[in-house]
Amino acid sequence: MWVPPPSFLQGMISNRRHASGLEEGDARPSALELGGRDDGARDEQPESPGKKAPIARKHGEFTAELGSRLGLLAGLMVVQSLSSIILARFEGLLREHLVVTLFLTMLVGAGGNAGNQAAVKVIRGLATGEVPAGGGAAAVLRREAAMGGCLGAALFALAFARVMVSDGDPVAACAIAIAAFAIVLASVVVGAALPLALARAGLDPAHAGPAIQV
Repeated sequence: MWVPPPSFLQGMISNRRHASGLEEGDARPSALELGGRDDGARDEQPESPGKKAPIARKHGEFTAELGSRLGLLAGLMVVQSLSSIILARFEGLLREHLVVTLFLTMLVGAGGNAGNQAAVKVIRGLATGEVPAGGGAAAVLRREAAMGGCLGAALFALAFARVMVSDGDPVAACAIAIAAFAIVLASVVVGAALPLALARAGLDPAHAGPAIQV
């Protein structure tokens, strides 16, 4: 059997190395070196200007929302301050019936809470499509007016009992209870109507929430 000499084998190995582009003494680059060069190439890439766009857009959205909310809150504060004019006109009556001033916050809070309930319900209905923005407003208002009457009647009894427990004057208790009924009924109707009016005018119905608290 023929055995190739060592020189023949060395020549074949040299030819293969030459064909693969490697000479004797050369070493293949390691995976770590390749990864390091790749990382360096990635680090040297310039930052895309598109990455800064979302930050600028968020800043612009924040500024716009700040202006919108500040304007609404400032307007509501001015409207609320007008109550001082009304109270000043009835200063003599309030001095004679001090018990009325003790329950003013209860009346105002009851009206704000009842109106906010109606506003949130209508706003959610507009968002889900349950309440159509273009039509169906009359049916919504009739339903909320009936709801306001029932709520007002229940709170009428509660307000009367509360004043009687605290003051014992039936006349004052009846006056405050009637005021509670009227305030709750009006607040529910206005709370339901305001989001519908804003939606029809092309404005955000969500603004009805803080407005009804006034």
